[in-house]
Amino acid sequence: LTDRVVFIGGERSAFRLSKEPADFMVEKFFETGSVDANDINRVYLTSHCYVDAAIYEHCDFAITSTKDFRCLTSDFDNTEEFHNVEKGTGRKALIRSEKFNLLKRGSVLFVKTAELPKVESMLEHKAFHQIGYNYYQINPKNQK
Repeated sequence: LTDRVVFIGGERSAFRLSKEPADFMVEKFFETGSVDANDINRVYLTSHCYVDAAIYEHCDFAITSTKDFRCLTSDFDNTEEFHNVEKGTGRKALIRSEKFNLLKRGSVLFVKTAELPKVESMLEHKAFHQIGYNYYQINPKNQK
């Protein structure tokens, strides 16, 4: 591809597309000597994952993006008649939860072998696993 105009989006907006050599490549990151490529495991997220942001402290490199997530919550501790749950009746109704940021499916975490158990324990979230989230696959070091 050379410099050209492309049309992107629902409104077909015009953008100029060009290419240039990248200064940073993932392969070069491992060749610099700052990380031993033989000690790196790749954790592939096969579903969206709920994790604490501290997971990045255990990664040497990550290719991720996030997705917003909300759910409905309720508090029915003192409710006896569930058929009449409405706002203003003295009973608490269903409300939206706080907003969570999930790591999107397809994200990849590059983790040293020593840090792998910590990352795995952060990905083990039973409640989210039960609803189809927090599934991942580990590709051992030295495998592509």
